[in-house]
Amino acid sequence: MPYAAGSSGMPYRRFIRYSTAASLIWGVSTVAIGYFASAAATAFLHSAGLAGTATLAP
Repeated sequence: MPYAAGSSGMPYRRFIRYSTAASLIWGVSTVAIGYFASAAATAFLHSAGLAGTATLAP
């Protein structure tokens, strides 16, 4: 995106604000998704057990 922003004439200060905000949102959301996916996987493994998980595995 820096190349597109630079070639379109976007001022650097505006670009850095948007880039920082996007980076923070992306970082927080990927960590949150990983955390909740891990919690769901752990709950599934506890409820299904080893035999149920082995049955669903390809």
